[in-house]
Amino acid sequence: MKIIISSSVRMLFVLVLVLITLGSFFVYGFRELPLPSPQSIPEKLSIGNRIYLLETDIWRDFQPSTDPLEGIIVFITVIANNSQKLPPSIKLNYLWIINNEETWPTRFSEQKCLVEEENTLAKIARNGPFWTPGSLVDVIVQLMVNYHETYLLKALNQTIGVTF
Repeated sequence: MKIIISSSVRMLFVLVLVLITLGSFFVYGFRELPLPSPQSIPEKLSIGNRIYLLETDIWRDFQPSTDPLEGIIVFITVIANNSQKLPPSIKLNYLWIINNEETWPTRFSEQKCLVEEENTLAKIARNGPFWTPGSLVDVIVQLMVNYHETYLLKALNQTIGVTF
């Protein structure tokens, strides 16, 4: 017995497969990334002829004009050791803030950060946990280079500041 499938049924089948594939990407492509082992992550990262360092500014904002229920805000800066312009293919991709046994994994905000130096990359993350100002935290970032290579960089014992 021969089964004949019309071209419209074939097209519908292909469309369903494409939608399933795209759905998997959106479910798994933007998922929370697992915390890497902090001990194996460098505080200086060498890629090509540059050495990258991580600087952080972490705070809770208690100013009257802002939402008092906003958690920590993190401003991340990655600086290359030379003054050469960073390649456009390098991006800050993901962030983990570790406070003792608690971890805040997050993606960066789409908010634009003005950076004047060509050898600097900056991003911000908002609406973090309500950790106490003065706490020391460890920060890990994931850099993506050439749209597929990933590298990790850390900064240890960063203090959560406060603004009033």
